[in-house]
Amino acid sequence: MFEQFGSVTLAAFFMIITGDLTPVSLWISNNDTIIMLLIILFSFFILIYLMNLFIGILSNLINDTNSHASYLALKREILREIELFYLLPHQRRKNNWFPNIFFYQVSAYELRKLFIKIKAGDWDSIEKPFISQILLKVTQSDDYKEFHKLEEKIYEVKDLTKSLEQKSEIQMEEIATIKNLITNLTNRLAEKNI
Repeated sequence: MFEQFGSVTLAAFFMIITGDLTPVSLWISNNDTIIMLLIILFSFFILIYLMNLFIGILSNLINDTNSHASYLALKREILREIELFYLLPHQRRKNNWFPNIFFYQVSAYELRKLFIKIKAGDWDSIEKPFISQILLKVTQSDDYKEFHKLEEKIYEVKDLTKSLEQKSEIQMEEIATIKNLITNLTNRLAEKNI
């Protein structure tokens, strides 16, 4: 079988791809060069098709995950590792690097949705976050419902002001065009009277 160059290349190809020589072991390729060429082309194109299929499946899996949330989780893990293993004790005690208090601005509505998600067990991370009793009372009180209504009204007012600003801009443009028309007309009348 290995006396001819074609059979050697075909055997090497099948050995690399499948690890098995039995499909081509008793076959002499000089007699049927077209069949040898078709087998090589078929194997090559099937290999490319399968690679593209696997790449497509992998890209779909990557796109399905929440990329921003996974980015933040990875960033948190890296920062935790840096703080624990790569900083000296005097560096960890610097208050300007690691403040004792962090301030976050969060919508009460979004916070309540997050609490409901945590209580239902839909939390994505391994570690369940700590929720203080004060935060739970604030988000579950009747004041919260009134606050949520006020928050919705604030958003409605913001939308109305945006639409009014857009309308006023359009009206200002129309007023400017009318002024231009009036000045053109007065100039024409002045020229005719001269």
